[in-house]
Amino acid sequence: MRLWHRLVEPTAAITDTQHHREARVIAGLSLALIFVAIGGILVTVSRYTDTQKVAVLPACVGTALFVYPYHLSRRGKVQGAINALAVIASVLISSAIYAVGGSTGRDITYYYIMVTLFISAFSRRFYTFLWVAAVVVIIAVFQLFNPALEWSDTIRGPLAFNVFGAAIILTVTSFWNTREREKRTQLEISERKRTELLVQQEQQRVLSKFVAAVTHDFRNRLSTVEVNQHLLRRKLERGDRLDTVAEHIDKTHTAVQQMTYQMENMGLVIGLENTTQTKVDLQLTVDGIARRMQRVAQERHVTLTIVPQAERVYAKCNHAHIEVALQQLIQNAVAYTPPGGGVTVTFAHTDETITVTVRDDGIGIAAEHLPHIFEPFYKIDDARTTSQAGLGLGLTLVKLIAEAYHGAITVESEPGVGSTFRFSLPTQPPLL
Repeated sequence: MRLWHRLVEPTAAITDTQHHREARVIAGLSLALIFVAIGGILVTVSRYTDTQKVAVLPACVGTALFVYPYHLSRRGKVQGAINALAVIASVLISSAIYAVGGSTGRDITYYYIMVTLFISAFSRRFYTFLWVAAVVVIIAVFQLFNPALEWSDTIRGPLAFNVFGAAIILTVTSFWNTREREKRTQLEISERKRTELLVQQEQQRVLSKFVAAVTHDFRNRLSTVEVNQHLLRRKLERGDRLDTVAEHIDKTHTAVQQMTYQMENMGLVIGLENTTQTKVDLQLTVDGIARRMQRVAQERHVTLTIVPQAERVYAKCNHAHIEVALQQLIQNAVAYTPPGGGVTVTFAHTDETITVTVRDDGIGIAAEHLPHIFEPFYKIDDARTTSQAGLGLGLTLVKLIAEAYHGAITVESEPGVGSTFRFSLPTQPPLL
């Protein structure tokens, strides 16, 4: 049994269950025909007459032809195997009836019904109609070559058997296929509903997480504003000098700036579909970001270095999107590099891609966090977070922008050594 399973199992990878089952059935049938025919010849050959022995070689050759549909079925070519079986059976049966002739030959034409049933069950209706038409023509021609036979017997016999046999099988298989299609349709509807439900649940989960993150972050910022506003009012009521209240004004201003920055980021996520493309000088864009970040870097005693490219580096993209992505990377690098460290930005240009690399000497990211740092709202409590303002959308936004332009963002990092982010864009359209 194990050997038979191995002999009929398709060698090609077939994912569809029905197709796989049909391939095994056709391979098994082809193999069975070969074994039965050869086995029958070997068992009975000793009782053959001299005339019958002459026919042994053609019979063996005819039997060997079934190796071809067996080969096709094992390669997963079910329809080709079915057609090959029909053609081989037609050739063998036709050869037999014309060789024998007479009423015995007509009796052999009844064997067509077995092939007709097989074709009707496994093949499409078009091929079944072709097969039945071919059988009718073959039997009619045989009748013409044997005028002594009665036409009425031929019509009531093999012709009726094949036509009605095909009709019955087609009716049964049509009913069965209709039920199977209905089942598949119901399954597809159920699967689609399940998928839609999962998507809705995931959207709800992300939305809930988003609302919670926004609420928590904005509550903290508003608390800062409220506390500093209260302290500021008390100092003004006491008549304190203006320079003593500057700290509270700065803190309030910073909190408002951070909330504004977060809202701008959220607006960018929503507006990523608007990927209007222009020719953007990436080095010029990075230089502008570096000038804005120099003061922050100096305050943190971090060296920010931009290594210029000898040849200008251009990309076809939306300037605002790319500027936000690169600023997020440089800003994160500066924010999470300890005093005395450095951040270096370099460019690389090939025929296929343009890459901006941001490398820092910062605290690094542990290996277990690396697969998740681009996920929405993911933050690392004991190391760096993905958004300086606190929502955890910074690197998610970078990834969304890169993918919107058929680009990519990758990271290499080691705790205590630093991190390297590579932001790549294709050099050629099409870009969405």
